[in-house]
Amino acid sequence: MIRGKIVVVTGGRRGLGRVIIERLLENGARVIATSRSWKMDESQSAPEEGEMVRLPLDVSNPEQVRSLFSWIETRLGTIDVLINNAGVGHFLPLDETTFEQWQEMISTNLTGPFLCTQSAWPLLKNRGGGRIINMGSISGNIPLPNNGAYGASKFGLRGLSFIASEEGESVGIRVTLLSLGAVYSDIWTDRDGFSRDDMLPSSAVADAISYIVDAPLSHRIEELKLWPPKGVL
Repeated sequence: MIRGKIVVVTGGRRGLGRVIIERLLENGARVIATSRSWKMDESQSAPEEGEMVRLPLDVSNPEQVRSLFSWIETRLGTIDVLINNAGVGHFLPLDETTFEQWQEMISTNLTGPFLCTQSAWPLLKNRGGGRIINMGSISGNIPLPNNGAYGASKFGLRGLSFIASEEGESVGIRVTLLSLGAVYSDIWTDRDGFSRDDMLPSSAVADAISYIVDAPLSHRIEELKLWPPKGVL
């Protein structure tokens, strides 16, 4: 049952994050949504069922991550689910990828989930378990051209997810890698040669997230692959 569950969603301002949050709220979750672009509002209180609070977070910043989960612990005591959704992508050949782009993708797509998982872990462990959902990619399963840095970050996230799943088994923490093929969102706005009709709708991702969040902790869902009919576009 999703109603009443406390769910943290990183990268919640737009795209898939916003769609996921909307679905969770429809089902009565208590959502803590984060984004780098939001400002801290000290007047915000803990969300009730079907409500959301917006908090600033750069997932690659250890201090900000610790501060976020300290806020959550003080006001809510615990969480039920962490969804590591924040991500960035620059789709270029390796020899055209700058060091700054490499750093941005690794720090956001891989270091960010590590830091958030590390801070969420004691809250989940102390409540007797919970779920962590990492937003993976087909690029973490199949080596694709023009995906060097992005694919490396997602291959890394794949390893992190499976290791965390093993470590969480004894304390009831279930970690799921949701491996996505092409899903239509604003990430495709500036990319030529891709048809919206060949992609999954973002609502399909919200369906998958709802299924995982709703599943009892006795169900260990290691990985869920959600790809469009074409597979690789």
